[in-house]
Amino acid sequence: MRHVAIVVLMVAVAGCATGQHGQAVRTELKKTEDSVAVTTTRDTIVVSVTSKSGIGGATLVRSGETWPTSIRIRLKLNNLESFGMSNGNIRFNTSIKSPRRTPYWKVGTTEKQAAPPAGTLEVLIRQADEWFEISVPSEMIEGSPEKIDCAWINEYRG
Repeated sequence: MRHVAIVVLMVAVAGCATGQHGQAVRTELKKTEDSVAVTTTRDTIVVSVTSKSGIGGATLVRSGETWPTSIRIRLKLNNLESFGMSNGNIRFNTSIKSPRRTPYWKVGTTEKQAAPPAGTLEVLIRQADEWFEISVPSEMIEGSPEKIDCAWINEYRG
């Protein structure tokens, strides 16, 4: 009986090490010339997108019942002029030059309306070489929405 308990424990630990969510997200790119690679660690998913034109979007679709604890989106761009995200309930738009605290709105309202934003989110954006890494705010995965849409625009290259 002790050996059975040890084997069950070993299988559980192995499952956590390879990612309890398995392939917990499916990606749908807006442009066919863009490419994506998804890597999964224990509680983190990293979605790395190479955007050929520098303007694009992607939809992350949850495969399991919940999202992983941490989601990072990596964009291969010259500069990040604009990055927006929506989960069907709330949305925000930011850039590399914006402060970490970014206003968000309830879906269905616009920034141009007189109503103030619904609140602020902490959106961390880091740059490493030609990659911009955005940590998805925890508020975007609260309630386990089925999908998260994001869009980006590279710096104007005129």
